[in-house]
Amino acid sequence: MSQWIPVDERLPGWGQTVIVAYDVACGDERAVGSETHYADGVWTNPNRMRGGQPTHWMPLPNPPEVT
Repeated sequence: MSQWIPVDERLPGWGQTVIVAYDVACGDERAVGSETHYADGVWTNPNRMRGGQPTHWMPLPNPPEVT
């Protein structure tokens, strides 16, 4: 299983969609969602949760096998 990677330690590759953990802009909440990384520290996803910035990320899991 993948571990969370701090964004200040390493960023995903250009155009890579990953799972992210956000600090929500208002309050002490945390949120998780998906985000695509497009440049050094620039994330693009219209569904960004309440203005929060990604603090950690991990690769998406492999899809399930179809038998």
